[in-house]
Amino acid sequence: MNLKRNALLISTAILVGLTIPSCSKYEDGPEISLRSKEARLANTWEMEHVFMDGEVVTDNYEQFQLQLLEGGYAKWVSTATFNDRTQDYESEGTWTFVHDKESVTFNFDEEALDQTFKILKLEEDALWMINETTNMEVQFEPYNE
Repeated sequence: MNLKRNALLISTAILVGLTIPSCSKYEDGPEISLRSKEARLANTWEMEHVFMDGEVVTDNYEQFQLQLLEGGYAKWVSTATFNDRTQDYESEGTWTFVHDKESVTFNFDEEALDQTFKILKLEEDALWMINETTNMEVQFEPYNE
């Protein structure tokens, strides 16, 4: 009896150990979460790092904030400087998971901001996304006033 119980426990442990790594939907994590993807995405995020074609371009962004609420509301506020020209953006819209929740699509009043990003990391304190069309990767952290 003890032998059967031990074999069952070992088999269960091996099965759990093999399946946990496959729980991660995103390249950079998390491996597993008790919060839904929508709950983790719903936050006010501020830009931490921006990469264009793998090159750091964070200094081009003075302010970059993305407010996402459960239910699909989105607000984008940013100030960007390129070639000594500063551009302010503020637009409201919606967000939607696409591609089996591996990506998120934004539809804003300002159509130039409409984009789809592949989610690389989605945690309570980190959101990393890449626009595979423009090769722009944005890494967000929760906004702290």
